[in-house]
Amino acid sequence: MKFGPIPIMSHSIEIAKKRILLVSPLPPPYGGAATWTSALLRYGLLTKDYRFRIVNTAYTTERLTHQGADINTGEIKRLIWILLRLIKQLFVYKPDLIHLNCCLSTEGIFRDLIIGAAVKLFGKKLAVHYRGHIPDFYRRCKRRISFSAMIQLSRIADINISVNEKSRAFIGKNLKIRNVSKSIFLPNFIDDHRIVNTDVIKHRKVGNCTPKCFYAGSLSVAKGFPEFIEVAKRKNNLQFVAAGSIHADCEHLVKNLPSNVDILGDISPDRIFELLKETDIFLLLSHSEGFPNAVVEAMATGLPVVGTNTGAIPDMIDNGKGGYICDIGNSDQVVTAIGRLENPDLRYNCGTYNVEKVLASYAYSIVIKQICKVYDYVIAGINQVELFTEKRSIE
Repeated sequence: MKFGPIPIMSHSIEIAKKRILLVSPLPPPYGGAATWTSALLRYGLLTKDYRFRIVNTAYTTERLTHQGADINTGEIKRLIWILLRLIKQLFVYKPDLIHLNCCLSTEGIFRDLIIGAAVKLFGKKLAVHYRGHIPDFYRRCKRRISFSAMIQLSRIADINISVNEKSRAFIGKNLKIRNVSKSIFLPNFIDDHRIVNTDVIKHRKVGNCTPKCFYAGSLSVAKGFPEFIEVAKRKNNLQFVAAGSIHADCEHLVKNLPSNVDILGDISPDRIFELLKETDIFLLLSHSEGFPNAVVEAMATGLPVVGTNTGAIPDMIDNGKGGYICDIGNSDQVVTAIGRLENPDLRYNCGTYNVEKVLASYAYSIVIKQICKVYDYVIAGINQVELFTEKRSIE
């Protein structure tokens, strides 16, 4: 069983050591873009052909990752702070390419458009990395000028990077971007040393007769926490554990939990990885996702995943092989999927399948080469190159 990696053009490009400027948030808080950026810095960016610096776009005011940005004095100050540091780096560092992480919030998109316009005003190459599910962003704001701002940003970018295939296709079809080299799909990554070997999966199979279900993320309606609780009530013979901050729309659920549910609150990423090794089934019942890091982390630890049909989840989890894909809000399907995964042999098979897929498609050592290849082509100004537009094939 082999998983084909995303296609990469075979001919080489000779370029000197290049400068990359990341315009992206760093934690806290631990959102998707911030986690990706901190991991990139921690593991060592790219290859010896590159140098890099970062303009940190983290919040100037305290708010949770699932809260959107309001256009207020704090956010205006934040924008000015970012622009001043960006312009300084454009003059001092003289980057060859600016990599802008765009979190797709209805107000924050204007900040990203201003940043992107400033980059192009200085005549620099711009890669815009959309950290969310673009079709959902369109549905949220299609009658607002927020979506128009995204259209303008996508058009001034030298390349638009999506975190799932549906978003990439949406850009090409709906934003009038016909040049295939301007719209690509690039998955998130996980560090190679986080990927477990089969011994861990075998130990889990032998050592636990009653499976434990685990979820990590915001405890909110948008993340499917009400369905998580409903499923726990219906599968009261199993234990359910959830880790994450409690959103206001789910506080009433936390006050009256079933006896088989434990809420751990916010815990460190390292602790989450330890818990993933101690559990048996991972649940992610979100209503909207881009490329959920939690799913690839669960796959890397050899867990079967029960997820919803949104964002990259259907691309990540092969239905019936690595777990099960359910319709959004359909607790009946989730209960059925968990019932099947009570079989330890099926859990083992799904877990080993997921580890193999992560090794082939989502490991840092694989994805970082794809990022390098994107940078190579954009900096070199090569057009009409089919970068990563074909879906993975399974042989």
